[in-house]
Amino acid sequence: MDRIKIGKRLRDLRGAKYTQEQLAKEMGTSVSAVGMYERGERMPSDDIKVKYSQLFGVSVQSLFFD
Repeated sequence: MDRIKIGKRLRDLRGAKYTQEQLAKEMGTSVSAVGMYERGERMPSDDIKVKYSQLFGVSVQSLFFD
């Protein structure tokens, strides 16, 4: 699992659809956590991984493990 690549995927998915603030609220986490995920400084918990996959309509496998 390459944190930097995953962070880029998460940033690309968020795109212009959400601000980090909006996404954090939607996910039930902090803005700083979203930023850390996107910079590859931290990996989301399993619960947050599931929320990302549901929100963006992609599998957890393809988002975090492929």
